[in-house]
Amino acid sequence: MSEWLVVWGVAQAAGLVFKPILEDLAKESAKDYAKDFFKDCLKKVIHLPEKDPLKEAYGKALTQFLLLVQQELERADYDEIMIKQYVKPLKDFVNQEKIAATLGSAFNSDSQGLDIQIMARTWREMNLPFLPEEFDWGQISKRYLKRVKNIIKDDDKLQAIFAAHAQEAAAEQLKEMAGIPTEFDWRRYREALREQYGNLRLESMDAFA
Repeated sequence: MSEWLVVWGVAQAAGLVFKPILEDLAKESAKDYAKDFFKDCLKKVIHLPEKDPLKEAYGKALTQFLLLVQQELERADYDEIMIKQYVKPLKDFVNQEKIAATLGSAFNSDSQGLDIQIMARTWREMNLPFLPEEFDWGQISKRYLKRVKNIIKDDDKLQAIFAAHAQEAAAEQLKEMAGIPTEFDWRRYREALREQYGNLRLESMDAFA
């Protein structure tokens, strides 16, 4: 457990009142949570072995999100005792599938920030404790996005993962724009045409293969 807390930067986050949330997460495999976290930016079921860089990434991102929430409460002059009352509600909040996916969406290359409407509405719908008027989901969104970009920038493995996914997503988008099913097997189709029609000039299809 302590190893993941160090990797996620929790040990360096002095004064983090929401540390128990991350301690509980580190005790668990947290694989299902990670699937929810990255489902909208990777679109595929993710298997997370113990040393997977994605597990490191979402732990770091969640640490930063919790720090930002705490800073917003402190900005409203909430002291540590008052902030501790939010530990259990905030844990329930981030464990919501739609909130996990919203936080993970910041890893999209074209992300402009979190969907603060979903964040605020979910908090209200869950009947969680009152947030002070000074609490600003928009500020959290802006700062969180910058920190996520830094998490990716500082990790070569993460850069490779998201770059590969961006390329795949772009290729699928081009095929959809051309009216071609995303799962279309261009190589098989090309060979079938070649067999049926003989020596056709099919070089132009290579761009899709």
